Amino acid sequence: MPQPQKTSKPGRSLRKKLSLRKKVLFSLICTSVAADAETLLALGCSFTFGAACEAKDTFVDRVGDGRAMRVHNAGGSGYGLVQMLRLARRHVSTIEPDVLLVQFAPWLIARARNNMAPSYYGRLPVPYFAATTTDSLDIQGPVFRAKVVDLPLSEYRRPDAGGRLSFYWSCGFPLYVHDHWGFAISKLSGWPPPELDRCKVVRLCYSEFARLGREAGARVLVVMLGDEERGAREELQKIEGLQIVDAERALRVAGCVAGCVGRAHAK
Repeated sequence: MPQPQKTSKPGRSLRKKLSLRKKVLFSLICTSVAADAETLLALGCSFTFGAACEAKDTFVDRVGDGRAMRVHNAGGSGYGLVQMLRLARRHVSTIEPDVLLVQFAPWLIARARNNMAPSYYGRLPVPYFAATTTDSLDIQGPVFRAKVVDLPLSEYRRPDAGGRLSFYWSCGFPLYVHDHWGFAISKLSGWPPPELDRCKVVRLCYSEFARLGREAGARVLVVMLGDEERGAREELQKIEGLQIVDAERALRVAGCVAGCVGRAHAK
């Protein structure tokens, strides 16, 4: 299971700006967690994972420390609802957490409805929800295998790296050929179109989170970040077994927003 990794600390000024955000999220979520809870499983993107933060500084670990709980942080940078749902299906029944913390954000929905992830180099195919004529979710795998993850790109960040011609030969040309060939073949093969109904994705996905949590005996907390998608809150409120924690509103009331300050997430 993905675990938050130790990364470089933000500067002193950034740490001061993040301090209030940490306190707001910590107090807001802690008040929603039962005092006798022992285990927490968290699902989300880099906000949950704690990108640019040390593990002990992520809001998930701070809540765990504040309630003396064992923490399983299954957040990951770039994750969307597809990755979150797959991890929930895999781990909720085995871990049986007392608290299942599930992030909600508009970008999680957008990522789940796109078969390509943002990438600085080439194309990065990812799993996505394909359109269905039934009231169900269909997870489609990547339309072709990504090449960019196999290339020695990091070597060319060193001062003693080879020149431009070496980069083109080792990385640029192989990536260009692979991606254009893979994209063309996949397009001709006819990949399933993505699910366009955002409310359907929210309803079915978070209903499954609620079901998995209920079967494991967990309280399911939905931590809302970012500006709401139209109808998303209404869909969440219709689902039984979810406790909504409006972190975005609390952060705005406190004079800060969920987002990035410099390179550090607002934990």
